[in-house]
Amino acid sequence: MRAVSLIGDCATTTALAMCATWPAATNPTIVELDPAGGSLAGWLDTPLEPSISTLVTRSRGAPPGADDAIEPLVHRTKRGIDAIVAPIRATEAWRAAAEADPLLADAVTAGIGRSLFVDHGRPDLRNSLPVSLVAADAIVVGYRQPATTQAAAVRVERLAETVERITSATDAPVTVAVIGDNPFEPSEVCAFVGDGIGRHVACAPLPDDGLAAAVLAGRPGVSPRRFARLSLIRAAHRLSATVQSTLGGSRSRFMPVEAERTT
Repeated sequence: MRAVSLIGDCATTTALAMCATWPAATNPTIVELDPAGGSLAGWLDTPLEPSISTLVTRSRGAPPGADDAIEPLVHRTKRGIDAIVAPIRATEAWRAAAEADPLLADAVTAGIGRSLFVDHGRPDLRNSLPVSLVAADAIVVGYRQPATTQAAAVRVERLAETVERITSATDAPVTVAVIGDNPFEPSEVCAFVGDGIGRHVACAPLPDDGLAAAVLAGRPGVSPRRFARLSLIRAAHRLSATVQSTLGGSRSRFMPVEAERTT
């Protein structure tokens, strides 16, 4: 298995939704590499350690194999989603993400027995890109539409700049996950980005589904059956299928997407 990197708006929620809808046989695992600080330990009710900081600490000894490096860090949660968490405090998370990034890239390149969904949050891309993002098999860029046309016109330009920055560094297929269907159609957003960079980008519309986002963030009281029917989760199945369709070549070690899976 290899990795999908997620970056931009709602990256954590989208990564969780993809993990919840990805084939269980591939051991889908969310990896929190957000330099702004971790949320997953609270959302998924896991201990704070081990974390990505542990990967850095253990790397100072004899370098382990890829699976040996990753497996001890995985929290197997009550929610059925496996996770590697980041430190909560921003200063520690920023340092840990920077130091763990190349180590995670090495593990991804070596190949491990998991499908990793790496949540990069909103890192500063003006300098170098995260190494693990460049090493990923596929990249999902989240874009949440603002309420007004004027604000959207500005933000979509920045989205195009972000995608261009990514595609200049890697040939991994890019999917834009457009959250919300106003003020522009998601297909219009993706067409604008693709035309601007001269390269096709796949498009995956996602609804602005507050209930599903809250459940993914730890809200109790929603049954697995109802969870599976929420609009975000249904859309996440389509997003997973879209990402699968962009892979196709020898880069991918993923298994086919299942039609249904609930947590």
